[in-house]
Amino acid sequence: MDIVILTAAASCLNSALYTASRMLFSLSERHDAPQAVRKIARNGAPWVAVVASTAVGFLAVVGNYLLPEKIFGYLLATSGAVALFVYLAIAASQFVLGRRMRAEGERPPVRMWLFPHLTVVVIVAIVAILVLMAFDPDQQQSFGLSVVSAVVIVALGVFVHRRHAHAEEPATTT
Repeated sequence: MDIVILTAAASCLNSALYTASRMLFSLSERHDAPQAVRKIARNGAPWVAVVASTAVGFLAVVGNYLLPEKIFGYLLATSGAVALFVYLAIAASQFVLGRRMRAEGERPPVRMWLFPHLTVVVIVAIVAILVLMAFDPDQQQSFGLSVVSAVVIVALGVFVHRRHAHAEEPATTT
């Protein structure tokens, strides 16, 4: 049984490493991550992204060893509300873009039934859950950490977007 569990854990770690390195490589192709992670080995693997992902994983293991009750708890606590933030952003985007497409006479490639009413119900439900989390003493730490994570991610996204927009502005001559 120990061999089966060890094999399953190694498989999960391998999958996470593959996913993280490919995501980092993809982000660098869109200029949302450092260009250094785009370096590819002869076998086609993004070796810098793999090394960087491995280093972050190693730091997480060291952090969990040094603060066993803290790191895992923080990661677990932030995952629920962050997922709700992601689904809220998806639903809001669907609502805005779906209405815009329909107003312009375009037909969406995939039509959602009961649009826009069901989308509004989902948005209201997610906001209600987030409000309940904010006022539930057992969920307040999770909610607070999730809000901090979301603010940091959005701020970084805005910073990178502005930096790219500024870099693409044509130089004006006087």
